[in-house]
Amino acid sequence: MIGSRRKVAGIKTRLEKDGLKTDSEKSLYPPMGLDIASVKPEEIALSIMSEILLVKNRGSLRHMKDK
Repeated sequence: MIGSRRKVAGIKTRLEKDGLKTDSEKSLYPPMGLDIASVKPEEIALSIMSEILLVKNRGSLRHMKDK
């Protein structure tokens, strides 16, 4: 699920009203993107995809130069 904090909260509320439990962080994970200090839509999209890959691959937020 991708969306704003408000959209995600609304969806969780609706799911709970329908009897689905959403208290587990693993059940719903809404990527919001990494803090890249940008407002450009294409850069925000890249930050969201970066976060998705970070979680999928069990990565870390350290810089590769520090590896």
